[in-house]
Amino acid sequence: MEVLEETSLLDQTLSRRLELAALRRTWHEARFALATRIQKLQILQSQQFQLAETLDLRCCSQEQVFEDLLIQRASAELRDIDRALSCMQARSYGICRVCRCDIAIPRLQKQPDATLCATCIEERLETLSADAL
Repeated sequence: MEVLEETSLLDQTLSRRLELAALRRTWHEARFALATRIQKLQILQSQQFQLAETLDLRCCSQEQVFEDLLIQRASAELRDIDRALSCMQARSYGICRVCRCDIAIPRLQKQPDATLCATCIEERLETLSADAL
């Protein structure tokens, strides 16, 4: 019976490693796409800034504000992915920093830099709710 349990544990560990390796590839691809997008937005923004200086158009400044927001959002996503990749390299990725349990893969897919498992998040929210009352 113990041999079956050990085999099952090894299968789970291998499966988790494969899922994390797939996530690593996904984050590297997403990082490249975001970096490229940010670069293109910055080039476009620079061109529009030059146009705005030449024509002094207010609509250009509205577009520039929108592009600033897009760049900020993409930069934040890039920071999250960089943080996730850094944790992967340090072999601490996907492990809850409170209880040391594995963080579910679907959660990591939605939030690459997640550091808490669902159980610990729920406990924190309950504590915050109780403190608020």
